[in-house]
Amino acid sequence: MLVDQRLLDRLDTLAERFPGRVAIISGRSIAQLDEMLGRHAQLFAVAGSHGAERRTPEGGHVAAERPASLEAAADALRAFADANGLVYEAKSLGAGLHYRMSPAFEPDAVRLAEDLAAAHGLTLQRGKMMVELRTPATRARPCAN
Repeated sequence: MLVDQRLLDRLDTLAERFPGRVAIISGRSIAQLDEMLGRHAQLFAVAGSHGAERRTPEGGHVAAERPASLEAAADALRAFADANGLVYEAKSLGAGLHYRMSPAFEPDAVRLAEDLAAAHGLTLQRGKMMVELRTPATRARPCAN
């Protein structure tokens, strides 16, 4: 899924006007940003997964490791989503639970995410009609790819 062509045109303009001085920062993974932005993701320094992974032309791609505790918490979020008709979103260094289509589940979703974050040492990030569990800020390591 590519983003709107107008945004891509603006990114081209930024790359021309400010070479080496623009970064794209997102809660999405770098892999998702690459899919969404195509060749444009290669023009800039990119920080994904809330800063847990980064890529620069000079430094390459660095990312924190996905801890086993995140897998356990992600399994619990996925099970809750499946049982209640909610949307589970897998992320490189996180897991999201969206309740936009069923807002009555907000209290239960938030409580579950709070409990899982505390039990597994994860960071809870609230968004618009969603909760996300992610790895806490850690030192990133170079990636093989």
